[in-house]
Amino acid sequence: MASLIKNLTDILNEEYKYYKELLEISNQKTEIVIQNKVNDLEPITNKEQRLASNLLKLEKTREELVSDIAIVLNIDKKQLNMTSLIELLKTAEDDQNKLKQLKKNINEILLQLKEKNNQNKMLIEQSIEYIDFTVNALQSTKFNAKNKGYQSCGNEVEGYGENRFFDAKQ
Repeated sequence: MASLIKNLTDILNEEYKYYKELLEISNQKTEIVIQNKVNDLEPITNKEQRLASNLLKLEKTREELVSDIAIVLNIDKKQLNMTSLIELLKTAEDDQNKLKQLKKNINEILLQLKEKNNQNKMLIEQSIEYIDFTVNALQSTKFNAKNKGYQSCGNEVEGYGENRFFDAKQ
């Protein structure tokens, strides 16, 4: 059992390191989006995907370890989570403290990562909205130049609305 717990803490430490790297990448992405350096986004996204792939492998290994621990403890693996495992390790205070700290660290970094990802999502959506607005504004100028208007006496006037930059619908 002790070796299973050690392996679990090792994997959780490794996951924590990967999450810290993902948070650093998310911070870099924020700066790239703010500075509008779109070309710099691709290499960072590729690195992010590699880290995510590594995290998935660790997650699978961690789930296998939790299954093994559940078998040793003779409980259903669906009922075994970090909190219940910490409670079951009352006799192994050192392991219990390590798992408590890892749980706290991972929860904190995941919260920070979630907040940063939401911020990046919002920044990207704002950039897309701005680009759409600009494209629509330029297109409305192009289409308005082809419009015809009428003078007060009823005669047609070519190029009516050529100076209009924004469409009234916007």
